[in-house]
Amino acid sequence: MITRGGGEFDLLVVGGGSAGFAAAIKAADLGARVAMVEGGTLGGTCVNVGCVPSKTLIRAAEAQHRRVHHELRGIPATDGQPDWPTVRAEKDALVAELRQTKYWNVLRAYPSVTLFQERATFVSDREVRLASGRTLTAGKIVVTTGASPWAPPIPGLAEASYLDNASAMALERLPESLIVIGASAVGLELAQMFARLGVRVTVLEALLRVVPAEDADIGDALGDYLLVDEARGEYHAAAR
Repeated sequence: MITRGGGEFDLLVVGGGSAGFAAAIKAADLGARVAMVEGGTLGGTCVNVGCVPSKTLIRAAEAQHRRVHHELRGIPATDGQPDWPTVRAEKDALVAELRQTKYWNVLRAYPSVTLFQERATFVSDREVRLASGRTLTAGKIVVTTGASPWAPPIPGLAEASYLDNASAMALERLPESLIVIGASAVGLELAQMFARLGVRVTVLEALLRVVPAEDADIGDALGDYLLVDEARGEYHAAAR
């Protein structure tokens, strides 16, 4: 059993993503009274704007690519633009389904966990004030608020209304062209995805190779899958 903290709750979890859920469920299994505070969409990054939607769209882009690019004689390869609104709708439906089954339904199985769907501000080391004005107290507070996309301080970038990973995957229609700033894992997977969907993509990387944090052999091998203009520091994503 968990030691009682003397507050309204034994544990207060700020953030309703996978890490927050893991902490809340473990505490509830140990007999704790748990409060979870989430000011955004329940489920956090992975199910809402990370792994689930990105891998779904990558799989759709792969299907589009293989429909057109293959080496089997006798099998017609007919080109055509993907039905992006339908693809995006299927992605959104999967996200909603997993959010329901993996988060909302789990919460219902743990009556000792109370969810507050609003933002919280720390008042003290054992208190948070909700946007509604209510103050919650707990013996221990765990912060699992995750991270937010970061944009480099490029002059004019903010005025250009740039996309991040979440807004790019929620576009109403596919653009004719796209510039991806940064050739690390997220940038490259989004670049290849959009390229395979028919978008002209240019990847800009300030360092010497793609995925610069990885071994040089890895970056060089991945670079072979892109059309490279070394003089200008541009990598043109190829639908390979």
